[in-house]
Amino acid sequence: MNRTHKDWIIDNILYVDYWKNSSWFSIEDAINSLGSDFIFYKSSPGFISDWRWYKDLDSSNSSLFNEFAKEKYLKNLHNFLDYRIVNKERTVEENLQLLNLAKRIRELISDYLDTPTELFLNSVIDELSNLASIIKTFSELTFESLDCYINCLKDFKKGNSKFNFTHFHKWWGRGNHVLTFIKSKN
Repeated sequence: MNRTHKDWIIDNILYVDYWKNSSWFSIEDAINSLGSDFIFYKSSPGFISDWRWYKDLDSSNSSLFNEFAKEKYLKNLHNFLDYRIVNKERTVEENLQLLNLAKRIRELISDYLDTPTELFLNSVIDELSNLASIIKTFSELTFESLDCYINCLKDFKKGNSKFNFTHFHKWWGRGNHVLTFIKSKN
């Protein structure tokens, strides 16, 4: 961790305007932004296992390396949710569904913070429940953490002021990514 806990909490939890209004910029977006001028090389955390034979690789076409990296990113997107586990790859379609749901939840939470009504809170709970049902298909541990949070939201809605975050407080994603690119010779 390169910052104090206090700074991290201020930046990521208390400084709501940052995450509410910041644009979505994914690893796929980074690869697309650099285009054919740069070739994706490595990342931390590493999400690419490349079992292709070196003679099958076409080094004259740098975009093939970037396309491969984007595909691997999308197939491993679910592994960024929980640092405690690494799951097998899923299909791009499955993870795009997960990504779209996460974006929808982010929008709903932003709406709720602007207009804290029961309607928005119910929508957040419903979409989190949809997310939990998807997560349960590949990670019981992550599901338990999210389910715990959903139950706390339901308690909050009932007016309870004491929450039992037994499983939720252990859940952290892989939120910091370091990418390395190589300048293309093109």
